[in-house]
Amino acid sequence: HEIKVQGSQGYCWDFPIALEMSKEVDLEKLVTHTFKLQDLQQALETCLDRNSGAIKVIVQP
Repeated sequence: HEIKVQGSQGYCWDFPIALEMSKEVDLEKLVTHTFKLQDLQQALETCLDRNSGAIKVIVQP
């Protein structure tokens, strides 16, 4: 069995702008932190820490 949990925070009116920008910007470069699922607590703390420098945090199984 597999489960995929994907979280996101943002505003609905930003989506059209982001979609247009995605054509011009390498979005993979926005991923600043990657964590394993067992490190979920640390990933969440990183997201909430304004000093972490996090732009996009990914949690992978």
